[in-house]
This record gives sequence, C-alpha cells and structure tokens, in this order.
Amino acid sequence: MNLDWLFNGYLRCMAALGRFAGRHGAKSHGERLADAGTNVDLSGLSYEAADEMAVKYGNRYRSLGIAIGLLGIAIVFLAIAPTGFSLEGQLVQVVAVAKVVLMVAMLLIVWFGERSRINRSWIALRLHAEALRYAKLRDALQAFRDTRSPAHDAALRAELVRVLDGDEGQIAYNAGKKAQYEAIERFSDVLLWFSLGLAIFGAVGHLFLHWSWAIFLTAFLPAMVGGIHGINGFLSVGGLAWAHERTHEKLLEVRDELDHADDPQGQALLDVGSEALTILTSRDARWKVAAEKGKLKPA
Repeated sequence: MNLDWLFNGYLRCMAALGRFAGRHGAKSHGERLADAGTNVDLSGLSYEAADEMAVKYGNRYRSLGIAIGLLGIAIVFLAIAPTGFSLEGQLVQVVAVAKVVLMVAMLLIVWFGERSRINRSWIALRLHAEALRYAKLRDALQAFRDTRSPAHDAALRAELVRVLDGDEGQIAYNAGKKAQYEAIERFSDVLLWFSLGLAIFGAVGHLFLHWSWAIFLTAFLPAMVGGIHGINGFLSVGGLAWAHERTHEKLLEVRDELDHADDPQGQALLDVGSEALTILTSRDARWKVAAEKGKLKPA
C-alpha cells in the first residue's frame, strides 16, 4: 500500500497553514523558546544536582503533554456520553458543563506550558548535566594519553568498569530503558488491535440492532487509541526503544573489548576508552542539536 501521497500532502498542507499563521504574527516554536529564556541558574551546579533538576523539569514537561492527551480522550468520551448512555434532562447539562471544564483545563495547561519556561529550563539543565556526566572518564582518558603508566592504566579501567557495570552502570540502564519502552509499545499495539476489533464488532452490530452504547465502541475506542498513540509519539517511545537498544548492544561490545584490552603498549585500552566515551556522549550531541533547533525530545 503506497501512502506517500498522504504523507506529502499532510506536510504541504500543514506547512502552508503554518506560513499563513506566520504572516499573521505567530512566532515559531524556536522563537518562543528564545524569547522565554530559562529560569534556572547553572553556575556552580554539580552533575548530580543538574541531573536531578533536569529529570524534575523533564518529567513536568512530559506530564503536561500526557495531561493534554488524556484530557482530549476524556472530552471525546463526554461528547458521546449523552448518546451512549441515553442521558436526559439535567444529566445532559452536567456532562456538557464537565466537558467545558475539561476544555478550559486543556487550554490552561497549554498556556502554562508556554509561559512557565519548563521546556527551556529542561534543555539547559540536561545540556549542563550531560557535559558533566562523564568528566571523570574524559579526565582518565586524557591522563592515560599524556602519561601511559600502570597507575593510569588501572585508573582508566576502574572508571570504565564503574561507568559500564553494576546496577547503576550504563549497560543495565540502557537495558532497563529498552525493556520499559518496548513494553509500552507492545501494550499499545495490543490495545490498538483489540480496540479496532471491538469497533468493527460494534459497527456491524449497530447495522442490525442499533445499540446506543455501541457508539463507545465505534467512536470512543478509536479516539482513545489515537490519543494514546499520540502521547507515545510525543514521548518518542519508539525512537527511544531503538536508541537504548543500540546503545546497550554497543556498550556490551565495548565491555567485551575491555576484558581483552591487554596489549603492552596500551593502545587497545585507549581505543576502548575512546569508543566508550563516544557512545556515551552521543546523547550530549543530540541534546545540542535539539537545543539549537528548538526541538524537545526526551534524553
């Protein structure tokens, strides 16, 4: 099935509407970020403090996106509830008021997200933390390059083992994140097929029996699945699962190479350390690109 026309058409249509909005004074996301600045002071901030604050701001920003998605699902539910439950009288008014309240709440969340500088602060903190995360490994590598000795050899090996191994090491971290995001994707896929199956069942049944509650199957379930996949897209679940899987595989290879890096000249150990640092700091490079373009993706 070739749907290139749909993708290209969507891009052209949205770009045209964006250019039209731009001519009427709307700012781009990057311009809004530049205007907003940041509300955090990075001076003298250690890695541990910067990382903790980055996690806090990042979770807040992601929570805003999730809240918007869930509110959208709830609004659709309330929109079809009077028909699905055959409501009458005051109950219809109560549902209508609740729907308006949720719409206002969604509007306030969007406004707060734009005005609170959470996203800009998150990027600034994550950039600062990533620059400091592997400072000890970088220093150990530089010391080994400057003066190759048994002491520097042992120091570099110890730092690589500390970074890679153990429950707090990057191998275990990336494996855990990979499993978490893959589990989310699997559940989302199962929910998609299950919900679409129920929607088709409700649509076919409604042709003959005209159940009022079937609207929850035919309208709400597809909207709910679309909302959940929209949230997953906002969180970049699929991309993160792939990125953590690749990082995990590469770090396992590096760990194996470290066990065999025992040449007298020390070149193998230097190569392993350099490779590990390149892999681990690739996140830093992605964050710099994200900051420059004004894009906000999870680390």
